[in-house]
Amino acid sequence: MDQVRGGRQLGKWWRPPLAALGEPAPLAALSALALLASFPPLGFWPLAWVALAPLTAALSGRNSDTTREPHGGTPAGAGPGGRFRHEPAVRRWVGAGWGFGAIFYLGQFSWLGFTLVEQGGVAPLRALAFSLILVAALACVPALAFGAVAALGRWGWPAGLTLPLALGAAELGLGAWPFGGVVWGSLAGPQAHTLAAGLVLPVLGSAGLVALLGGVNSAWAAWAVRWRAEYAMAPPGASAEVPAQAPARSAAGASAGSAAGRLSRRHSVATAAAGVLLGIGTLALLTPWRGALWARASDSQGQMREMREMRALLVPGQLSLRELRAGEGSAASLRFYLARTLSALPLPGARSANPAPGAAAGNPNPNVAPDRNPAPLDAPSAGARETLVIWPESAAMEPLTRGRTLADLSRLGTLLDADFLLGADAEDPGRVTNALFLVTGGRFDFTRYEKRHLVPFGEYVPAGFGWAFGRKITAGEQDYAAGTQPAALDWRGTRLGVAVCFESILPGHVRDAVRAGAEVLVVAANEAWLPAYAQAQHVQLTALRAREVGREALFVSNGGPTVHLAQGSARAQVGPEGPPLAVRARRERGWTPWTRWGPWGDGVCWVALLLAGAPWYRLRGTRSTIQTLP
Repeated sequence: MDQVRGGRQLGKWWRPPLAALGEPAPLAALSALALLASFPPLGFWPLAWVALAPLTAALSGRNSDTTREPHGGTPAGAGPGGRFRHEPAVRRWVGAGWGFGAIFYLGQFSWLGFTLVEQGGVAPLRALAFSLILVAALACVPALAFGAVAALGRWGWPAGLTLPLALGAAELGLGAWPFGGVVWGSLAGPQAHTLAAGLVLPVLGSAGLVALLGGVNSAWAAWAVRWRAEYAMAPPGASAEVPAQAPARSAAGASAGSAAGRLSRRHSVATAAAGVLLGIGTLALLTPWRGALWARASDSQGQMREMREMRALLVPGQLSLRELRAGEGSAASLRFYLARTLSALPLPGARSANPAPGAAAGNPNPNVAPDRNPAPLDAPSAGARETLVIWPESAAMEPLTRGRTLADLSRLGTLLDADFLLGADAEDPGRVTNALFLVTGGRFDFTRYEKRHLVPFGEYVPAGFGWAFGRKITAGEQDYAAGTQPAALDWRGTRLGVAVCFESILPGHVRDAVRAGAEVLVVAANEAWLPAYAQAQHVQLTALRAREVGREALFVSNGGPTVHLAQGSARAQVGPEGPPLAVRARRERGWTPWTRWGPWGDGVCWVALLLAGAPWYRLRGTRSTIQTLP
């Protein structure tokens, strides 16, 4: 019988990949679909706290339970000579992880093929092949994470402890690699507005929040495995006396079931201990940080500091890519944004007759929350009267120079008591950059920020990937060049952290901007490339990054939402066809622990959790037996 069983086990290595997945395959699909439901357009964000539990429970209960013969006997399942016979648990975890990742990222990038074909003019078959290759490559990340969990499980480490750390490590890796970071689909994105995000993000960043999600899912999975071990897998007649003529394997089954139950209980205890330690560590780190902020917030007279605010006018755009390309270049797009700006910020002679939108006498601005309702832009204030008018990325479709356009904007800003921040290309000898121009009124001057993190294949073609599209899919034959200066601009005593489009979702970029002194984050984007649910996800990830560093964010886009983000949610928002949005954004100083330490804080926390969990498990030189439960 053992020989037949051994032959079957060996034969599993030659089965097709889908057969090797076995039982976890449908659960991998179920977990991926449930997790996708927590993202836009459905937006059922609480599902993320339970979505991974079915797959984790199936893998833990079927492939990661270890049994040892009591009283020093030969371990159950040992082969000739007392050696362990290993089931292909690692292979099963890797396969299930890849299947889960393939379904998950296929849903996350469902918009990519349409965008490449309709907006970028790429051939359909080439766009489909590129999308599938991207999904297959990204699916390797959860496959590696799940495989690492299974490999550590052979040495006694439980999935309840290692899976959260593996998911957090994957989040850290995708935040920096490849191509500067691919964080689209971060599990922490839909949670940016939650209480858990407010506690964890400023200390451990999105990786810490993803680890917390994994820990909660693992706790649910550990409970399911324990229930299965104690009830579902109890041998028939266990409460009655076993007859002497009963097969020996009944007693072995009872022993294996009780051992699995004891192991499952230890899994549950260790998972709960890891969660408690993570919560205590988070609160311990968060308390001195908040205390330092409150101490810094107090003025010399012992009163709470006066909130410093900047006045901004966010001007959304509703121009499609075809309309912009069919127009008259910069002239058409600039006239569009100027008309919208003057409708909300009229010239001095027309101010009394044309108040700012939503600023009717005695009524709050309907686009702004009541507790943060700004005064009309033409009303005098205690501080500086200047307003920053922000236009989206590529507001001017042609490169701007130091010539007439910038000078005209400066003169208009002098009349309006306003300055302008707008997106346009910048041309220098031998290079073209995607830039933001800050044009000041009064005394003509301008500064610019050049986009540092370019979108691969959209703004440049990475070396060795010319076979994909031949050239970038955006307008122009020449690839954009990456900027090198810090992602911060000085505006009348305020340090602005700036980002162009997808730079706002990269944790390293936003963190560097705040470390360069940014007090408010400003994002200029062109969302005409994306469908509505992808635009919503872009805003979610931007709110996530802003909450990590403790800043408010002003998100201005063409063809998408224009949002004032604070505390992980939209404080005020208008659509692409809505009026310009007048806001007051808080200027914050100081660094959160995540801003100060970055991934090093996560690494120290991971090591501390592993060391804290070590006493619960005996690490032996001989590997544990990994058996398939009936």
